[in-house]
Amino acid sequence: MLTPKHLPKATDEAPRKVIMALIGCIPYPGASIIQLLLDQVWRDPAYEYLKRYVEGLAADIARLEENSVFDLGEALKRPETRILFNRAFEAAARSIGEQKLQALRTATVQGVFERQYSFDMSMMVFSLLDRVTEGHIRMLQFIHEQQSKGGGGAQLAQLTMLGVEFNSDGNGFARPAGTLTGQYYDESVATLNSLIMDDLLNMGLIAINDTNYSLPSDWTATKTGPRILSTKGTLFYEHIFADTGSTAT
Repeated sequence: MLTPKHLPKATDEAPRKVIMALIGCIPYPGASIIQLLLDQVWRDPAYEYLKRYVEGLAADIARLEENSVFDLGEALKRPETRILFNRAFEAAARSIGEQKLQALRTATVQGVFERQYSFDMSMMVFSLLDRVTEGHIRMLQFIHEQQSKGGGGAQLAQLTMLGVEFNSDGNGFARPAGTLTGQYYDESVATLNSLIMDDLLNMGLIAINDTNYSLPSDWTATKTGPRILSTKGTLFYEHIFADTGSTAT
């Protein structure tokens, strides 16, 4: 029989109790859950991210429960909670990066406990989180910041060069490319940004702001209007970042 010693060691008792409750809520142990419980000697790299996700989530939930934001016992009785947790745990096991884990934690806390979004909405958010990378999340953040400044969104050139570093000789770059000023940058990073931008468009998370845009004579030309968060992208953003004033249900 599994005992508390098999569980990750939380820093205090309150989160540890929450971890026990969360594990007991999962309807059946998938591979990642088994790995978490048994604490295998040989660990998949995803183990540590899943472990950190669970411990961080437990701390967040314990804090909310202490502030009487919700009752954990009642929340775990809802049948949809088990399904949502199973989906969130599997997504966490396939995630890499602190920003991605934080987004998953926020979506779990808000969707399942704090704001209790609809089941369909939370499932859509977890499905998207399972697909996106930290690069997607950073680009969404940048677009949101540009929109907040009232500039109509993020320009194509800004997104293409997002996070691109420059140096004087191109050393350390996978595909060094020169600029008119004599500086070098890694063209592979810019190419990846373009692919991420296209992926966000395909997922319907961003759109092209064509308010002041006139169609080019060549209908096959790429639209160059600024990129903005779509309605779907705005709802997704509000679920993965706290204090963004979401009203979605």
